[in-house]
Parts: sequence; structure tokens; C-alpha cells
Amino acid sequence: MQRNVFKRGLIVVLFLLTVFISFASGEEKKYPPYPDVWGYELLVYGMSPSLAQVAKMPDGDYIITYTRECEGKKVAEWKFKHAWVLFFTGASKDFEKNERGKIWKRVTDENRDIKHTSRPNVNFSDGSSIEYKYDLGNCANPFDRFLQKKDKSGKVIDEKMLLYLYDKPIKSDINNMCERNWDYKKNYYFKKVDNMNIQYLIPLEDGTFLVLSYGPKSIVVLRFDKDLKTKSDLMGKNVFLIDRNTLINLRSKLKDSSDSGTSDALSKYLLKLKKED
Repeated sequence: MQRNVFKRGLIVVLFLLTVFISFASGEEKKYPPYPDVWGYELLVYGMSPSLAQVAKMPDGDYIITYTRECEGKKVAEWKFKHAWVLFFTGASKDFEKNERGKIWKRVTDENRDIKHTSRPNVNFSDGSSIEYKYDLGNCANPFDRFLQKKDKSGKVIDEKMLLYLYDKPIKSDINNMCERNWDYKKNYYFKKVDNMNIQYLIPLEDGTFLVLSYGPKSIVVLRFDKDLKTKSDLMGKNVFLIDRNTLINLRSKLKDSSDSGTSDALSKYLLKLKKED
């Protein structure tokens, strides 16, 4: 037991030393060029995931710290497990809660270029841009969140939805106060597809960018180019990027326009895509 505690402590100390030394020595920049890395899925257990922090490391890599697990039935008994992952290196470690502040303070003191905004966006050298669009109203449709691309003149040229297809449906509350759900008789439905919540759009120096998003069970980090193309092998398995007009067309044919009906229709569409692929 003492040996395991010592080992965990040594891992944390070594990581902290690595971070401290890299700042102190002005470590030579390693990225770009970036390796052929395009995405991860970080599973979260016992709680709804949310991204903790993201920062750029001195060598050009990106560190993501997050809470990956929650144990305990009562709030007073909750025990959390935290982790960090480096996007391009692929290195990852668990760390103790009391070490999180030390790690994060040192990383962010000299890396304040990544800011959380209510409307994440990224601008490209050709004048085009991509912005995350959504409605925060009380009756906002959970499937009305999308990435909107504009050309240099500000004209909308593309709108894409980032969706997650669950292996098993997830029980979710339904908002019966919203008109689209008035005919739905239950207070819950089984969600088969989720529209991922996007928290960060982070531009990289080669014209690509990172999308950091989350659903009920995982954090998904993907790298795209300015045309919303990616080489990630997550795509087409559980993660899909589809035209927003596809959803609009599906909805126009639905007899059940509730959130449950929309989820079912999207699930059938994505399963068909998966089969064809």
C-alpha cells in the first residue's frame, strides 16, 4: 500500500519537475510540425463530464486536465479521480486532487492564449472562420447546436453538427414545457444520439484546429482542418459530422417531432451511414 502511494507521488513529482524545467529552460519548441494525431475519446465514470482546463505547453503540445471518475452515492462521500493527457504526445497520468492546482497554475501562468468563451470560434489565414452556434433559451432544442463556417466576406458556406451515437440508449429528462414535447406523455426518454457540447475551438499553427466537446459519458477531442475534415478513426464509429440540413430534412418528415422522435430519427440515419460505410 505504502509502495503504491509512493509510486503515485513519484509520478506526480516527475511530471511537475518536467513542467517546471521546461518553463525554466525555455524548452525548444517541438510542435509544429504536428504528428499525425487527430483525436481521442476520454471516458468519464460516475458523473456528467465537463472539460476542466486546456493549455498550450512550451513545446507546442496541448495539455487537458479533467475529472475522469466520481465514486460515492452521497455528495459528502464523493471521491474524485483526476487525470491529464497531452494531445500530440499521447502521454496521460492520473494525479491527486491537491496536485491539480500546482500543475495548472504553472502551466497557465505563461499560457493565457486559450480562453473559454460562450461562443467558441476560430479564424483562419484566408479570412474564413468557424463558430459554434446554439440557443440557450428555456426551450432550446438539444439538437440545434452546430459549427458554422463563413468565408472571408462573412457569407455562411457550411453548417455541420457533431453527433455521438450511443451503443446503448441513455435515459434522459425531457422538457415537457416545450411545445415540441407537449404530446409526449413521459418525463424522460431514451436518448440514442447526442449533439456534443463544444467547449473549445483551438487554432493550431498549421491551419488545423482542435474541437473539445463532451456528452453524458465522455470527452471527445478532435482535430479538423479549416474545411471541417479530419483523419480521426473515431469518425463513423460513434462520432459523426453531418450537414445541419440533414436534420432539418429529417424533422420535416417526422410525425413525432419531440426530442425522443428526433433522437430516434437521427439514430436510424446514423446507423444506415455506419452500415453503408
